[in-house]
Parts: sequence; C-alpha cells; structure tokens
Amino acid sequence: MAKGFHRVSLELQKKWYEAHSNSIGTEFYEPMWRVEDIKSYGIKAKIKHFKDPHRAVHVLSQNELLMFMLIAWDKSIVQSYEQYALPLDETLAIAKELEIKHPVYPQNKEVPVQQTLDFFCYREGHERIGYAVKQQSETFKDRTLEKLAIQEAWCAMHNYEYELVTSEELKQNNVMNLERIYRNREVEFPLRNLCQAWYYNFCSALSEDRHERIAIIIEKAADLTNLDYERAVKFFHHCLWENKVDFNWDLPLLLEKSGEELGVYPNV
Repeated sequence: MAKGFHRVSLELQKKWYEAHSNSIGTEFYEPMWRVEDIKSYGIKAKIKHFKDPHRAVHVLSQNELLMFMLIAWDKSIVQSYEQYALPLDETLAIAKELEIKHPVYPQNKEVPVQQTLDFFCYREGHERIGYAVKQQSETFKDRTLEKLAIQEAWCAMHNYEYELVTSEELKQNNVMNLERIYRNREVEFPLRNLCQAWYYNFCSALSEDRHERIAIIIEKAADLTNLDYERAVKFFHHCLWENKVDFNWDLPLLLEKSGEELGVYPNV
C-alpha cells in the first residue's frame, strides 16, 4: 500500500521512519520511499539487488537506476541501501546551523520531510559512503543545492564519505552497458559447466575471425555447445560482468558490430 502524503503528520512519518530504520541490516529492507509511494512520469523500477537475491531495489529515476549499476559493479561495495532516511532531529539541527529552510511536505507545510540519501553504501571494512544522484540541470538550482548541503553535512558529521553524481556522468555508454547486462550477470549453478564450455567455444570462434559480427560468433559458439542463441547471449553478458571477456566499454554494446569494432577480447 502506498504512503498517503495527503494525510501526513509527524506521528505518521515517524512510523514510516521506524519501519525503515528497523529493516536496515535485515533481508527485508524497506526503503523510506518506495516506487509505489512516488508519483512520477519518469522511469521508476524495482530491480534485483546484487547481493540479496530476494530483495527488490526501488529506484525512482533513470539516473538512480544507472547509479545502482555502478554500485553493483563496484567490487569494494558489499551492501547498499536506497532511499536511506536520515534522522529528522539531526537534519533539522543541520538546517538550522546552515541557515537553510528544512524541506517540508507541500501537502502539510507544518511537517518537515524526512531527508534521504539516494544510496547509502557499505564498503569493505568500516567505510561508508552516501550518494546523491541528480539531473545535471538540477544542480544549478539554489534550493536543490541547499537540500544537498544538508545531506553532505550529515555525512560529514558521521565521518562518512559523500559524493554527488549527476546525469552527465551517468548517461554514458560505459554505464548504460552495465544496465544492458546486469540482469544476466549470474548463471544458475546447474548451468555453470555449460557456460564454461560455451566460453571456450566463443574464444575459439572469436580468434578465428575477429571481423565477424559478435552475434554470429555467439551463435557459432552456441551451436558448438548445443544450446540456443538466447541462452548464449545471457552467457556472453555474464562473461562481460565477470570480466572473463572485455571490450571497449565506451562504445554501445551492439551485437551487430564485429569483435574488432567493439574491441572484444577474452581474459583467459
């Protein structure tokens, strides 16, 4: 059931925050704001978490989706929480110190909005980092900068790293390629030997003719391994994610291009 902002109160928001806060560190993490809570004409999605197989990550924009791809790709990050709420008493104090008006609900301007980091991540060891994700054009607006200042100050207060990532950095081929392959990053345990056999056949077919289209090379390896083309494409994506195959990430991953054009090489 979606959160009803038209009837929001401090007491109701506190219940939302407590449910969110108590779920951190469990397999039933509940982001402060979920896809169903936010009205938007843009991209919203639930996507499988890179570590917790039963957890859906709630991203509220294309920029957040692409940022999550970078987080999942970063091997130093061991856990991530999206729409991570900051304690209200702390953000109110920060806003007062910075002489910034704390954000309030448009439906009830007497209630301050619980501030959130788009992503809060745990790195290996005890390092923590908060990410704010924004459309580039938003970062030129004074009010947006004030809200970001609250988030940055909260991270600094707790000795956490903080980074603002913009659409200009995210809407690049290297990041969008990650989104293309993310869903196929894992291979089910019973298929791992088959994937390895396909990989050897792919390397052999690629070495025979690097000027052939990658789609054809994938298909040749699939025929040699006795599996269908769609499964072979998934294996190809998995091998890219696991760095068993490399290519020029600055180019869009278009399978009609040749191995030579894409700079495809096996990492054997």
